Amino acid sequence: MSTLKRNALSKVKSAIKRGILQRPNVCSVCGKVVDIVKIREELLEKYDGDLAHVSSSINAFMIQAHHDDYSKMLDVRWLCLACHLAWHVLHGTYKNNGKFKHTLRADRSKVRD
Repeated sequence: MSTLKRNALSKVKSAIKRGILQRPNVCSVCGKVVDIVKIREELLEKYDGDLAHVSSSINAFMIQAHHDDYSKMLDVRWLCLACHLAWHVLHGTYKNNGKFKHTLRADRSKVRD
């Protein structure tokens, strides 16, 4: 992981903890609503109350911060896991360098440059 990417991810995590950024519960592309409280309860039941298992599993269900440009550290787009994976399938893993302007359509099948 590049230093710029690591710094950008760290800044976002810190901004969330300090209340500067707020993680939404809705994907900005497809509109999927994530009820993290309900998911946490289901995972606790699935893993018999094992908090370590729940903590490591819950991140996959949360709305994720995606950087189009790591140099703009707090400029993120909030995506569900499916939309985030779709972006990287279409653009590759390391295309977050600001050279690409794009938006995913709700069906996640097309990208406009």
